[in-house]
Amino acid sequence: MRLSVDRSGFPRARRWSIASTALALLAVASNCGEPTPPTPPPAPVARETSTLEFGAFSAAREAFATRLLPAFGQQWLRSRGRELRFHERYEGSESLTRAIVGGLQLDVAVLALDRDVERLVAAGIVDAAWRDAPNHGIVSRSIVVLAVRKGNPHAIHDWADLALPGVRIAMADPATSGGGIWFVCAIYGAALRGHAGVTAKDPAVARAFVQRVLANVVERKGSADESFKSFQSGAGDVAITYESQLAFAWLSGHDEERVIPVSTALVENPAVLLARNADAHKVRAAAEGLLAFLWTTEAQKVIAFCGLRPVNDAVAADTLQQFPAPQDLWTIEDLGGWNQLNRDLLVPAGFATDAGPGSVEKPGEPRAR
Repeated sequence: MRLSVDRSGFPRARRWSIASTALALLAVASNCGEPTPPTPPPAPVARETSTLEFGAFSAAREAFATRLLPAFGQQWLRSRGRELRFHERYEGSESLTRAIVGGLQLDVAVLALDRDVERLVAAGIVDAAWRDAPNHGIVSRSIVVLAVRKGNPHAIHDWADLALPGVRIAMADPATSGGGIWFVCAIYGAALRGHAGVTAKDPAVARAFVQRVLANVVERKGSADESFKSFQSGAGDVAITYESQLAFAWLSGHDEERVIPVSTALVENPAVLLARNADAHKVRAAAEGLLAFLWTTEAQKVIAFCGLRPVNDAVAADTLQQFPAPQDLWTIEDLGGWNQLNRDLLVPAGFATDAGPGSVEKPGEPRAR
């Protein structure tokens, strides 16, 4: 069988193949000046986002805003595939508690003292069983200390020195700050227990000593955080403050020195769920998750790093050298509890109503002063 040949001398079948290839090459060449646009990448899948309303006493700002909340947000994203944002509010615990009673819609609150939580329980905002949580609802601790300038130029060593003429003191206002409440209780308790240079076990004498110290206060701010920063800016010779404020200042390169009084109060900071708000905001699971996270070893290490005393026994043991033990460290229960302190100190001094720690002020109602 003979293969037909055209005038070009190529077999017809082969000529067709060459012609097809030429046409294809011509088509490619014609497109060289206008490259085909690349296929766009698929649009990123939008993550579901929730916002959790969070509030805390002012001295806890650095621990939560810069470390704990971001860490939990990342954990939530990894485990749930959902982005969790935080709307944060930090202020004096007394002010924050009144704002919550007045309608502030927080989902989780970390307060300076359990007295404020009990006020929220009385208002029907927090479950009365809040102490069923780990560590009875307490997520961190601290102690009340004195901050002095480098070298302690005014030779301030204990509470008795604060009542001397001419000593200028910076502290938080007990009318607005949970820290302020702790500070006046620390002064009163030390005097009552015989560690302030006055007769022990006499509430009237201890109360009079508190007033002598308060008479030397030249700078009284609305929160413990504001008060300490005011001292750092030059107000006063000494600041009554939380140990944690000094510890975090040292991390930032400040050189104020710490004086631990012979007798001082153990501060305990509770964290609570505001379930009604969390349900309304559809963030109940995230709010409960954040609370559970605060008692984990990871979170407790962060708490210790930021100068707050951890409640986790293992972390507390590992950081023992960081937190010296005062000679006489006591709790509010050692003074009879908040009800007795209200009667013996806070009400007479004008820092509480006479209805006890569970009393609730109506929105806009002035406090007893």
